[in-house]
Amino acid sequence: MISALVLSLVLSVDPPGAAVLVGRRTSVSQADATAVAQALSTRLLAAGVPLRLTAEAAHAALARLGVKDPSACNGRRACLVELGRQLSSPLVISLSVGQVDRDRALALELIDVSDANVLEKEGLILPAGTVPGEAQLAPFIARVKARLAVPAPDAPTVEAPRPKLEPVAQVPVISLPVVPPAPKSRVVPVALGIGAVVALGVATTLLVTGLNTRADAYRTDGLGHSPYPASEVQSRAASGALQLGVAGGLGAIGLGLGTTAVITW
Repeated sequence: MISALVLSLVLSVDPPGAAVLVGRRTSVSQADATAVAQALSTRLLAAGVPLRLTAEAAHAALARLGVKDPSACNGRRACLVELGRQLSSPLVISLSVGQVDRDRALALELIDVSDANVLEKEGLILPAGTVPGEAQLAPFIARVKARLAVPAPDAPTVEAPRPKLEPVAQVPVISLPVVPPAPKSRVVPVALGIGAVVALGVATTLLVTGLNTRADAYRTDGLGHSPYPASEVQSRAASGALQLGVAGGLGAIGLGLGTTAVITW
């Protein structure tokens, strides 16, 4: 309990990063697997990748917590995530090492402890008994470094000095006299109105006279005989029709003059 408390206090002052663990080993001794993981830790640190615990430091810390061999997880992600939580590490770099005849197989995974997602992974085949070199680890290390890169703080913005504005001379305001509009002349609409009244009056007179003339032309007595000869009847009827035609024309003129007078008033 005391060792776990000391470990949490030590880790709380370290910068955030990843812990390197041997997550699985097959036909490889624990010491040999830890040596490969420590070589990986050295390459990561040399490339500037922030590590919370190297492979040896993580192995020692887990031993103090009662976990003798992290490879007992046998690559199970849930088990590796739990070890990352016990180490207070937000990320775990898991190394699986296996020996088959003359080949050594390596599997690398960057695991997010918060959700157990695999962020990056890489597989390598090496000759038996060897450790990966810089060129072989470079692609995986570059991707991990990009994942763990801490963005640089924004440079403070310096406000440019504002140009001094020269005072602008006041321009005198010139007030122009307002001329009232001239009163509108009513002569034209009055004249048009008078013309309309006269035209309508004459048209009314001719209308009445024309109707009377036509009625008189076709007047008969009780026996149906006209008091006028046929030529007189035709003459009177034509005169009445003419009077009615002139009355209609004058009426139209009177209405036109009256409308214009109203519009131009």
